[in-house]
Amino acid sequence: MALRLAVAGSGFVVGMLSGLLGIDGGILAAPLLLYVPPWLGLPALSMHQVSGLAATRALVATEVGAFSHAQRGMVERGLAGVMTPAIFLAGR
Repeated sequence: MALRLAVAGSGFVVGMLSGLLGIDGGILAAPLLLYVPPWLGLPALSMHQVSGLAATRALVATEVGAFSHAQRGMVERGLAGVMTPAIFLAGR
């Protein structure tokens, strides 16, 4: 439970700092997730876990941003409909 709170707290800090500084959160998330849990006396996360958590955070942030822009009518749906399958196929 404490490890989950540490990860959630790191995510909150990364979200705030990346929003304030206008930078990608991955550059902040990886070091925080690697070093903060051992500093708190919790089990260390492996680099595999850290990269998975950072990728999940980026995916969620992208989805929230896309939905927020779509609600404001700022997404060209035709282009999104063509690019989304292409991006999924290219990412495989």
